[in-house]
Amino acid sequence: MKDRQLKLISCNPQPNQAWLWQTEHTSAVAFGTELRVEDRLNNQTITAKAWHVQAHSTNAHQVQWLSNQAWPTDWQAGDYLQVALYQHQLRPATVTDWPNQPQIWLADRHSLAWVLAAAKERQQAKQAGLPVAPMIALLKHDPLLPVQLKPARFLLDLTGSALGAVALLEDWGVVNRVAHPAGLPGCYEGELADLLADLLNQLPADQQAWYVMGQLSSIDQQACLKVADAFQVVTHFSPA
Repeated sequence: MKDRQLKLISCNPQPNQAWLWQTEHTSAVAFGTELRVEDRLNNQTITAKAWHVQAHSTNAHQVQWLSNQAWPTDWQAGDYLQVALYQHQLRPATVTDWPNQPQIWLADRHSLAWVLAAAKERQQAKQAGLPVAPMIALLKHDPLLPVQLKPARFLLDLTGSALGAVALLEDWGVVNRVAHPAGLPGCYEGELADLLADLLNQLPADQQAWYVMGQLSSIDQQACLKVADAFQVVTHFSPA
């Protein structure tokens, strides 16, 4: 945990009662960073997860965060705030060049920020002319993700129907599909573990080269681990 001062820039509503924050820092924020701050006015802890960092100068970094909470009414753009930053170990340290490692990311509403961060990192590597490996994201839409699903542009061979996707991830070249137990429009009908099993069953025989990663509830994590183990795929899950 680190304490750090930041400058508030903006807080904008997103679909399904989520919020996109923007803040400014004097130093960079690492992959997998979660912000926590006490809201004494409402007696609650506010959290947000970083998904994009952009350096404007040596000591000015703008960070975008996803949160389920809006700013309290006593926070204003331009204010300085003291916060605690927590680091999640989302990826094993044994791999150092993640954009060049085939990845399957699993996430829900509470961990979508990490998938966006990994996808953005991969896209930036590609723009820089570096080699990048395929990345697939499988997402749980229960509770609802903070996005509007769009018709998928990339084909994915599945036995079950799943025609919806997160457009931003596709813009960055990441094939993705969304699961919901009741099969909402555009969603794969079933649990996230069912979608993972369907995908792994369709991948070529060298599927062991993929890393399956994510941060899920304990129930979803155990179910997905069981599937991955059955297919002998390497996994790394971070505690939620």
